[in-house]
Amino acid sequence: MKKLRLVFVLFILLIAGGVTSLFAQAEVLTYDHRVPGDRSMTIDIGPTFPLFIQDFSGNIGPTNLSLGANIGLDIQFYLTNNFKLGGELKGFAAGDPNNNLLFMVPITLKGDYEFDFFPFTIPVGLGAGICFNNYLASTNINPVLSPTTGFYWNANTSWSFGVNLTYWMVFDLYSGNPIPTSQDRIGNFLESNLAAVYHF
Repeated sequence: MKKLRLVFVLFILLIAGGVTSLFAQAEVLTYDHRVPGDRSMTIDIGPTFPLFIQDFSGNIGPTNLSLGANIGLDIQFYLTNNFKLGGELKGFAAGDPNNNLLFMVPITLKGDYEFDFFPFTIPVGLGAGICFNNYLASTNINPVLSPTTGFYWNANTSWSFGVNLTYWMVFDLYSGNPIPTSQDRIGNFLESNLAAVYHF
């Protein structure tokens, strides 16, 4: 009888220890581990939709580009639990009706603020920088702005998976010699990407 009681007590203690362990694990998983000094690396890929071209008088015209594709990499550093700052490198290509390709390589400084709804994160950010454009024999460097948002599932403390939406505004500006400044244009593009984020 004493042995049975001992086994029963040990069983109860084992169950209690397991439940406590589960609660402890839940606390670890629900705890937001992003702290200042943490870093993130994002890889994303997806289609890019050429929307329209707009001049500074407000007139809008077609881009005459087909559906494009892009791939990107960014590395950011957490300055607070929710705000991170870093850089982003993108590559984009799309064709025209004559099967000529437009290539764009934006390089931006990017800041994101993350809204946490465990286990999900919604980042909202803005990038600004330069864009290398190549079309036929012409290569230009233009300013670029890129507001962005996304939706991520935090799979564990190291990996997050989700989608990104980024609106690209590429400013095609001229000095007036030989092309007049009246030809200044803003190219508008929308990209919708699948993304994976590694936290380290």
